[in-house]
Amino acid sequence: MRIEARPVDGTRPAQWLVRCFADGLKAPVTLLWRFPAGVKQIGGAVPRDEPTALVQPPDRGPSWAECEATGSDGVPVHANHPLAPIAAGAGPVTARAGDLVTVRGSGFGPSPNPGDAVWLVPPGPGRALVADARCKGASWSELAVSVCVPTAARGRTWQVRVQAAETLATAPKPLVVAP
Repeated sequence: MRIEARPVDGTRPAQWLVRCFADGLKAPVTLLWRFPAGVKQIGGAVPRDEPTALVQPPDRGPSWAECEATGSDGVPVHANHPLAPIAAGAGPVTARAGDLVTVRGSGFGPSPNPGDAVWLVPPGPGRALVADARCKGASWSELAVSVCVPTAARGRTWQVRVQAAETLATAPKPLVVAP
């Protein structure tokens, strides 16, 4: 399940074309688009069950598109995509292994897609670590992602990157993890 989203060149106010792809579900497949308040579907009384939609995001506030696909066996899957570039704003600057840290920003989407994560990336050589999104207190929303610092991050400085809908944003300040 995935969504492709791109801004339509030259439109004022901005418009986005979104396409929902649901492979591997038992036919027939039904689709349902969801948008937060403020995102308008272009074209009047457009059905929300088409694979493609044209939308106008608001100037401010939550801005994402979510597609839910359900196969004839009743199994639903969903994906979402931001309708603006994601940005990681204020993030933690110090923590200990196991601490819950929150990265604030925008455009993360209402929930993570498969593969979405917070990554700790060393500034030099070394292996990136994925933060623990299943720990107590972990959460994901349009404006903030909370995760726990993995044990392997001890004693190093890390860049904090959020991956949402195949897009990356880096927090402006590094995270220093105590030994």
